[in-house]
Amino acid sequence: MTKQRLMEVIDLDRLAVELESIDERFQQLVDNTEKYRNSISQQTREGNLGANIDPVSIEGYLREKFSSEHLQKSEELVDKNIINELKGYR
Repeated sequence: MTKQRLMEVIDLDRLAVELESIDERFQQLVDNTEKYRNSISQQTREGNLGANIDPVSIEGYLREKFSSEHLQKSEELVDKNIINELKGYR
């Protein structure tokens, strides 16, 4: 194996390790977002409306208040411009 080929293999190994690390961090984000979404749903059921106003909390609130069969995709459900406007009323 040539020196250049050996360096390419080492670089590929490094990239594979980095990709795996990124994948694990992304999965953590997904898991944390799901836990947060579930927490918002629980708070809504309990009548606690003190959650932060953000796309995930509004989606969780709407999903809890209305059946999910009537809701569109989350991208269409919450307009981020509306979120920013609502934050201005605090």
